[in-house]
Amino acid sequence: MATTTEAMDLADEGAVKRTRAPRGQPIPVKRVHGYMWKKDKDAFAHLTAQNGLQMTETFTREVERWLSGAFELEVVELPDFKTPRDDWPGRQPKPNNAKVGVRFVADLPEKVYKRFKLQCVKLDCSMIEVTSALIQRWNAEHQ
Repeated sequence: MATTTEAMDLADEGAVKRTRAPRGQPIPVKRVHGYMWKKDKDAFAHLTAQNGLQMTETFTREVERWLSGAFELEVVELPDFKTPRDDWPGRQPKPNNAKVGVRFVADLPEKVYKRFKLQCVKLDCSMIEVTSALIQRWNAEHQ
């Protein structure tokens, strides 16, 4: 008679190691599309000088640390906010925020999503959910 270990195939092994979602049930996740940047530019500039990094790289590292590298995270440089955005009516960020942050797409489990938003507040960052029009345009451009 085969032991439990021998009888287990790779699919079963993966199911065992997953977090507490019932077998066969996906863990509920929220897809977050957003822009983040630092409000306090002086502190941020000090951080970048200290680490010899571009601002976006410093921020990317922070975001990756929060997510512990466990989830898909795609980061690109922010667009220049000095140009008006017709697909973002009434929410034009100030020009001095240009290029000081990251755009990200991440699939986060519910608990992590809440912790992520909290962490943004603690570190004095803005997390802006992008309008659906902008998300659609982004997806169309990056297929």
